[in-house]
Amino acid sequence: MQLNDALTQIAEIRSQIERTQVYRGYRSLPVALSGVLALGAGVLQQWLVESPLNELGLYCLIWVSAAGLSIVAAGGEIVTRYRRTVSETERARTRQAVGQFAPCLVAGGLLTTVLLTAAVSS
Repeated sequence: MQLNDALTQIAEIRSQIERTQVYRGYRSLPVALSGVLALGAGVLQQWLVESPLNELGLYCLIWVSAAGLSIVAAGGEIVTRYRRTVSETERARTRQAVGQFAPCLVAGGLLTTVLLTAAVSS
């Protein structure tokens, strides 16, 4: 019984340590690409969209496309790094980082969908 308690405590300690460590899987190239895409989307919006309220579909298309490309770039980097890593600790840290970030992406996508649907229907 004591061995099981000790192993459970060790697992909890490892889990706590993993939560406090900084994930270093976000590389500079995908982050820079995300910034460039955002700047490009801003410039494209200036050229193509006179009023975001009047041209909501085009406005959302520009920004959702920029976000999607950023997700693909960052996700590709994370998947590549995950596959190349042999350390189970690094892999666990990557899974944890993705698990923490994924709900934000889902919530943002749902909120955008709801707001766009409400704006179009009114």
